[in-house]
Amino acid sequence: MKRSNGYQELKQKCRQNAPLGLSLLSALVCAACGTLEVRDLKDTFGSKSKGKQSTEQDWAVVRVGLTPSQLLTSKLVDWEPSARDFSLFSFDLVNAASMKFKVSGCASGYSVATTAVASYSTTMKLYKTDKNCEVGLVEFGYDNKTYAPQSVSELKGAAGTSATFIASAGDEFKVKVFRQLVAGGIVDGQDAAFTFLRSSKGTDANVVDYTAGSPLAVNGLEAPAFSISTINLVDIASSDGKGTFSFKLQCAQNLTQPGGSDWACPKVNGETDPQKIINMQVKLVADAANKSTYTYDEIETLMNAGSLTSITNSMKDGSSATNIIIPQLVGPGRLVDYKQMLLILSYTDPSTPDSRGKSYVYFNVDIGNPVP
Repeated sequence: MKRSNGYQELKQKCRQNAPLGLSLLSALVCAACGTLEVRDLKDTFGSKSKGKQSTEQDWAVVRVGLTPSQLLTSKLVDWEPSARDFSLFSFDLVNAASMKFKVSGCASGYSVATTAVASYSTTMKLYKTDKNCEVGLVEFGYDNKTYAPQSVSELKGAAGTSATFIASAGDEFKVKVFRQLVAGGIVDGQDAAFTFLRSSKGTDANVVDYTAGSPLAVNGLEAPAFSISTINLVDIASSDGKGTFSFKLQCAQNLTQPGGSDWACPKVNGETDPQKIINMQVKLVADAANKSTYTYDEIETLMNAGSLTSITNSMKDGSSATNIIIPQLVGPGRLVDYKQMLLILSYTDPSTPDSRGKSYVYFNVDIGNPVP
């Protein structure tokens, strides 16, 4: 069917106006008049443009930080630190700490290559709502030394994951993931934080005070002849804030192995037989009553409530020391809520069928006050 002259005129006007920047609406109107050829569309809308950079609405700003653990400093605080409180630890960072980190595992495929930062914290941008992103700590500088992980290329994973970072033989830190990015989706203000504490022998921070032992004997059974040599705070759990303490308990004499492989603290105060350490148990409890002196019955009640840690032959100090046992014990609750504790060591008479019972020695163990 022959088209009218009006149609031909409108089509001609569409073509005449195209080079001048025809609007989308006009183009659609013209398309209603008749099919536009490919060259008409190209003339109308111009050549294809390149994709634009993502806007700020596409990104989330997250923070990455590295801080020494409280365990290094003896400067305990009366609140549980969050990953946002890096600046509060800045007094512990000496000689301009630095770090290298990377981001991998993002569902979007986006990643951040190993990035060096001459600071203990920084911010970066990731896609909002991106899933499964993980920040990994590759390296860090502290006290003019550079530390790298011993057996992995980077430290990453969920909160509580740890690795040993080494600068040189015998110079190492235990580093833990304090907080990781949320796997369910990136949002503004998320944190990835790492914390480190000294783990090399002989340099653990001693942040506790303790009293001399108070022996409690019964039925002629002498209390264990042990005193505290040192106490080191070696870890704080990221899940519940409980502290783990390493106790060096020192026998009054060198340990012996009478008639076998079991170690024993030699006879004391007229005891006829050495006290084998495998017949001893130890417990770290809250000093709820906050007393300096306890009765036998009170200590026995505390000892019988809950679980105990048995002393084993393997707890004997493997160094040159010959009279030290080293049990590790977890505190009764979050560190700053349980600054006053009791360490109780018991000895059970192994005689059968009539055991003389148990004797005890206990120590007041207190976390030092916060440093202003």
